[in-house]
Amino acid sequence: MKITVLKFILIFLWSSTALAALDYSQDAIEVNLSETTKALDSEEITPETWKMLEITLVKEDGDRLDIALLRPNWWIKKVNAYVGSTIYLDMPEMGAVGYSQVLSIKPTSADSRNSKKGYDVVTGKFTHLSDKVYDLYFEGTKDPLGVTESHPIWSNDRNGWIRAGDLNVGETVQTKDKQTVLLKKIKRYGKHRVYNLEVHKSHTFYVSELAILVHNSCFPDSKEIAKRLGTNEKTFHKQVKAEIKSDFPKEMKKINSTNPDIGVSKDGNILLKNPKTGKVSDTGVPIDAYKR
Repeated sequence: MKITVLKFILIFLWSSTALAALDYSQDAIEVNLSETTKALDSEEITPETWKMLEITLVKEDGDRLDIALLRPNWWIKKVNAYVGSTIYLDMPEMGAVGYSQVLSIKPTSADSRNSKKGYDVVTGKFTHLSDKVYDLYFEGTKDPLGVTESHPIWSNDRNGWIRAGDLNVGETVQTKDKQTVLLKKIKRYGKHRVYNLEVHKSHTFYVSELAILVHNSCFPDSKEIAKRLGTNEKTFHKQVKAEIKSDFPKEMKKINSTNPDIGVSKDGNILLKNPKTGKVSDTGVPIDAYKR
C-alpha cells in the first residue's frame, strides 16, 4: 500500500500503519522551504546516489529509538556504515544522540528531482515510546492535535516558538492563513508510540486540518541548547543569545530578523532563523564555541 501525503499531516502521532507504508519515492509534505545544512540539503536525492538505512539507538534511560534514514552514499562511507556496524548519531533535534547499530542498508527509489514545488522528500522517520504526550483541542475542530511535550508550536501571543506542553489554554497560535485558540489541553497517561519526521530541505510544518504552524528542525528547545552549553535557560537567553546576536550582525541582516531563533546544524554550527519567514542562515561557527 502506498501513501502519498499531499497536504497537511500530523507528524507527532501518525498511525503506525500509515508510517509503515511510507513510500520514500512518493511521500512528501507541504512545508515552508528554508536553508538547512548545506552538505545534505543542497544535494538532490536520487536512487543512484542515496540509500535507506534502518538503525536502532538505545538511549541512556533505556528508551529505544527506531530510525529509518535516507542518506547519500558519501555520508554512508564517511561514517563507515555497514550492516552490523555501530555509528554515532548527533541529531539532538530528533532526540537521536549516541551510538547506534545499523540493521540494514537498502536501495531507494526516492528522487527529489520529481518533487513538486513546495513538497519535499521524507528523509528520516524516528519512532519511540513517550510518556510526555498531550492532546491539544483548538477552536474550529473537534479532533485534538496529539503532540509530544517538547514540540515547538508558534504562539502569536508570545511571538515565538513555545513547547506544546507549555502552551496555555486561551493562547492564540498561528495557522497557515490565520490563527486559532487553544481551548483545552489534556496530558495522556501511560506511554504512547510517537513519531518524528526529517524532511529534505524543510523544517517548518503546518499540521492538522487547521494547518497549525509547528517546527521540526535543527532548532531544539532552548533548554536543550542551554544544557549542551553547560548553562541554564535563563542565562542562555540573557547572555549567550545576546552574544550570538552581537557576533553575527551580517547573518541577522541576511535573514531580516533582529531576534532570530537559535539552532544547531547537523554539523554542529549555529543557525539563525527568522521565526516568521523561516529563512535560515548558517553562521559556520560551532555552537560549542559558546560553552560555559
